[in-house]
Parts: sequence; C-alpha cells; structure tokens
Amino acid sequence: MRMERMVALLAMTLWLGGCGMLEGPDNFDPEISLEPDPNQKIATLQAENEQLRQQVATLSEMPESIRNTPLYNLKAVKLGNYSGFYDKDDDDSKESLIVYVKPIDDDGDVIKAIGQVEVELWDLNDGPDEALLGQWSLEPAELKEQWYASFGQLNYRLVSKVANEIEGRSGPFTVKVTFADVAYGKVFHDQAVIELK
Repeated sequence: MRMERMVALLAMTLWLGGCGMLEGPDNFDPEISLEPDPNQKIATLQAENEQLRQQVATLSEMPESIRNTPLYNLKAVKLGNYSGFYDKDDDDSKESLIVYVKPIDDDGDVIKAIGQVEVELWDLNDGPDEALLGQWSLEPAELKEQWYASFGQLNYRLVSKVANEIEGRSGPFTVKVTFADVAYGKVFHDQAVIELK
C-alpha cells in the first residue's frame, strides 16, 4: 500500500511538471512587484493623518485646566524590601544584585512612571577612592521592559551581575538609586544597606 502511494505521488509530480505548473525561474513574471502598493501606503498615511487631526481637535476643545492637569504626580522613589544579592545558579556564590525600584505617587500608590535610572553599589568600609564598586544606568526604553508585578508587588526589577565587584568582600554594602522622571523632570534618590547573607 505504501509503495502504491509513492508511485501515485511520483506520477502526479511528473504530470504537474509536464503541465508547466512546477516550472522554475523561467516562469518569473517581471511585472509582479514585491514592493508594497503605493496606493496602500498613501491610504495608510491618510488614515494616520486623520487620526492625528481628530486628536488635535479633541485636545484643543478641552478646557485649559484639564489640558494642564499632570498625568501623575511622582512624590518619591523607594528601594523595595527584597533588594539584595542572590545566587541564581546555586553554586553557593552570590553573583547577582537585584534592585527593586518603586515610583510612588502622591496617593501613596506605586506607578509605572517612566524615567532614567542609575544604580550604584558602594562598600563604605573602603577608602573614598575605592568605595564605589559599580554603577549601572538604564534609559527609559530599557527601564520600561523591567516592570515587574508578582504577588501584589509592583516595581521595576533591575538585575546586575556583581560577582567581580563583591569578590573577597563581606559587606555590608550600600545601594543608591537615582530616578530621573522624564515626564516632569523631577529627580529622586533613595539608598539602602544590603547585607551579603
């Protein structure tokens, strides 16, 4: 039965080839373009333009008091309680620093404010020239990807490899965070002491 199917398939392939249905590059039609249709591009741009025109009209009709109302009012940025060092590969060596950053509005709620973040890791037991162990920053687009929600926790979750920075040290360490809110230009700072447990 299997041999009969193979023979039938081979016969069909040969027949289609003879009919010109399986021809190669000689069957190429130069009049067919793979480029997008210019009319379609124009229609898409016209639709986008109309949407923007409607948005401008809607905004211009709103009272000035509403237009000038801030989208949010960021009051503070706090480091989360679970910030610390972690052994991600279970080799008894803590190589990762996870920093939880919570932007907080004037109602006390954690919000997904967009900003530029800088994290610093310090060992204040060292002299002034050696105390700063590492410094990392994320641009707003990168930070947006780090939003983390789990078990009622809302925050940015920033992970940095720090095995080289903390090697041979026992701590305690200080983590400092600077958050520059790009919407309103405010800058917030927080810091916490983190033990190497």
